Amino acid sequence: MALINCTECGKEISDKASTCPHCGAPVGLILSAKKAFEKKQQEEIEEREKEDERERVKRSIAEQKRKEEPLGNATSVSIGWMVGILLILTAIGSLKNGNIATSLIYLIGSLFLLPPVRKRVFQETQIIIPSAYRVGIVIGSLVFAMIAAQSAEASRAEEVKQKIAEEQAKVELQAKEIKNKKFQSEKNNLLKQVQLQIRNNDYDDALPICNEYMYLQDKDLSPLCQQVKDEIERKALIAQKILEKKEAKKQEAELKASMSARAWKVHKKHPSWDIEDCKNVSKGRYWIGMNTDMMVASLGRPNSVKPSNYGNGQQWQYCYTDGWFQCFYDQNDDGIIDSYN
Repeated sequence: MALINCTECGKEISDKASTCPHCGAPVGLILSAKKAFEKKQQEEIEEREKEDERERVKRSIAEQKRKEEPLGNATSVSIGWMVGILLILTAIGSLKNGNIATSLIYLIGSLFLLPPVRKRVFQETQIIIPSAYRVGIVIGSLVFAMIAAQSAEASRAEEVKQKIAEEQAKVELQAKEIKNKKFQSEKNNLLKQVQLQIRNNDYDDALPICNEYMYLQDKDLSPLCQQVKDEIERKALIAQKILEKKEAKKQEAELKASMSARAWKVHKKHPSWDIEDCKNVSKGRYWIGMNTDMMVASLGRPNSVKPSNYGNGQQWQYCYTDGWFQCFYDQNDDGIIDSYN
């Protein structure tokens, strides 16, 4: 006798019983269901084993094929040859140009592509680099090679620039030495000539000699040339001031012609006032925004000046009562007329 689980209620019962004492299910049906379930499990296990065997055979075939053809198909081999040779040629060109680092990077990239190298690696290590990895390695090599090439090119450009600067400095030094020899041979005559031109106030005539030889910093010529330049600058400054005065007089004459005599008189007395304000004051006008000095110049002194009782804060009232009545108000104590009545 053995205990089995009822397929209906799940409780343990004897396999000899005719029905389940718990739920009344027939034991024969329970045993049949159990055998069917066990058979199905066995079939699933056998199917998985067959599937595993098929997968193992498939991998074995693929591995065997990989060992027989470690370099891939004919297209892959052809591309490897072409790109690998191209990288080698590029490496040789970079080496001729002196870019050793760039050349090495190109050579390393070619090693991952050339079929003989890949075959040798496989024979020694049984390792095959996938095509995607090879492409990534080659692209990375190209990027690093371009960076190295740019760096080398910048370095060469800097060297060329430095060499040119050195050559220029050498040429300038040679020219300076030649000119210095010429100056020393003519020094006495040149000094006498400059001294004579200074005595005659011919500073402009002395300037070419100074411009040509002053950079030599000769202890005898330099003071004379500095005197020449200082005098020329002084005369230029005087001429500029004279010119500015003439221009100012011209502008003043034009302004005076555009104004009446009274307006001009107001402007001369109050040059900081706007021209239009001067014209309005000369005509005895008044307006909001004029200051108290303009009011006095235009209307005369007010008859009364006192604090205003309008609004808050310090305010002023200016009233004219002699022959007419008019009051002006400074509401902010800032000397500006804000209103009148």
